[in-house]
Amino acid sequence: MSPFLLLLLTATTTASAAQGQELRAQVLAAQATELLAEGRTQEALPILEAAVAASPDAPSLRRDLAQVLLQLDRTLEAAGIMAPLMEQGPKEPETLLLAALIEARLGQRSRAMALAEESDTWEGRLVGSALGDPVAAHRTIELFEEETPRGAAAALLLASREGARGELGAARGLANLAEGQAEAAGSLVWLEAARDLSRRLDERSQAPIGSLRLRSALDYSTNPAFVTGRVEPRTPALRLALTAEGGAELTSGRWSGSGSIRVDHHTFLSERDELQRLDLFAYAVAAGVHYALSRNPSSAVIGLVVRFSDVFGDYFRLHYATSIEGGPNLTLRIAPRLQLQLGLYGQAIDFIDVSPPDRTLSSLNRDRVGQRAVLALRYDVESAYARAEGMFLHDSALGDAFDAIGGAVALRGGVQPVDGVLLEGGVALTLRDFGPVGDEAIIGPAATRSELRVAAELGIRVVVSEHVDLLVEYLRITTNARADHEYVETLLSMGMEARW
Repeated sequence: MSPFLLLLLTATTTASAAQGQELRAQVLAAQATELLAEGRTQEALPILEAAVAASPDAPSLRRDLAQVLLQLDRTLEAAGIMAPLMEQGPKEPETLLLAALIEARLGQRSRAMALAEESDTWEGRLVGSALGDPVAAHRTIELFEEETPRGAAAALLLASREGARGELGAARGLANLAEGQAEAAGSLVWLEAARDLSRRLDERSQAPIGSLRLRSALDYSTNPAFVTGRVEPRTPALRLALTAEGGAELTSGRWSGSGSIRVDHHTFLSERDELQRLDLFAYAVAAGVHYALSRNPSSAVIGLVVRFSDVFGDYFRLHYATSIEGGPNLTLRIAPRLQLQLGLYGQAIDFIDVSPPDRTLSSLNRDRVGQRAVLALRYDVESAYARAEGMFLHDSALGDAFDAIGGAVALRGGVQPVDGVLLEGGVALTLRDFGPVGDEAIIGPAATRSELRVAAELGIRVVVSEHVDLLVEYLRITTNARADHEYVETLLSMGMEARW
């Protein structure tokens, strides 16, 4: 036989063998599909493994096998099956979506969101939304107005997401939307899923959602009495700080209401003869009501909030002050990761045992009413956030010396370098002009006083257990005012916090 005929025969035999293997793989895949349709996942597994062995380069067979392994909670094996497909050049959307699900099951949320986004499909948006990607959730909103199965799926997913965040009003609206879309599209599967979610949301909304926070800390203060000037000595001291805070929220449709109470108690453990009057007991009661302007999760939300607080010293022997503040606010999500909040608040403060009596005419009476206009922006990314605030303030006091006008700016941020550790820090600057006392045309510059207050803080939070965190915080306050009225205070705090 000639070399040419031998080569041709060998090639033909090899091609026939390859076609036979591919045909065998297709037959095995069909058998596995029948078993999976009957719910016999465990029996389908060895057949799919044989199909992949017969045709290892077939992407669809590898995806089928990986899906079965994923259903059987054998996630690492599923990742190994998908590895050759992920090493190839251009990847099919189906491959990227399945890889995203595997990475999510392995706890690699950032990697899973990236793969879901890379798939550039509506299913990828749903996966990204389920993983908490705000960009994917924002893009998913475009889908849920469709009266199609995918529109119902999008609305149902967002409803679940809002419900998990505690936004029961928005979740219920989206679940009702999903139910209507599924009914219009004739999708019984999504219709039943939407009705089931609506039932569970109704059960949750019948009772308020509660929260509780307890904190204890040991503080070291370098100037607890806020001694001013450069001559008087400053007395550093240790104090025990205790905080308890509880709250509840109730939703009904687009409405939500919330209330909370907080109690703080500070006891100095050293230098008690000098600082006992600064053993503080304070409580604050707050309440608010909010209304979402539409069922869209990115809808504007308007609200009204109010807070009352009361502060005592030296175990109730001194009554320092009471205050009440509140007003309307508006919250807008102007981008997937960017949220804006506007607020207009009024404030009234009554200084009791540490201010001249109201019946006595005095320029030093600090009792006042005031207004605050606040603009805040918050930007969230994976494992980090940043918040910027600006505020205009105006105070009208009974004593002319404490009339004030000014403003404040603040920056705050946090980053989670590793799981279970959060680093936070911020800085705030407040500038106020006090007075005038008397006629500026006669007194001149002495009629008003300016004060710049700078507060900087840095802290670390370490997760100890599911509900308990370890906290270390550092705070420095500097006030620049007229001579002999400036002060510096630093505070180092270490403690534990429990949340439920």
